[in-house]
Amino acid sequence: MSVTDTANEPHDAEPYLRTLGARLRAFGWQEELTLPQGGSPYLCVINPTAPVLNEEITAAPTVPGLWWFWWSWGERIACVENLDLVIARIATVLRAGGR
Repeated sequence: MSVTDTANEPHDAEPYLRTLGARLRAFGWQEELTLPQGGSPYLCVINPTAPVLNEEITAAPTVPGLWWFWWSWGERIACVENLDLVIARIATVLRAGGR
């Protein structure tokens, strides 16, 4: 999916989060997409070998048409078009015991 394929409304984050979730599942991670009524969607990513290690990931544009994934503490992870980098950073943060 290209960042230019969607509008710039907060609810438009859902396709990006679904795409990220599918890629994470392919790598063995657990994930759950939450679509709160009246709120922004987020993807809860869970380390399957250490479920206590989890993080809520959101997606939002920095400027119209340029979407990024974000950590729950408000720091950018990477552009939505760079899924390999996003997954590598999530894996680094949620890796149990530094493995």
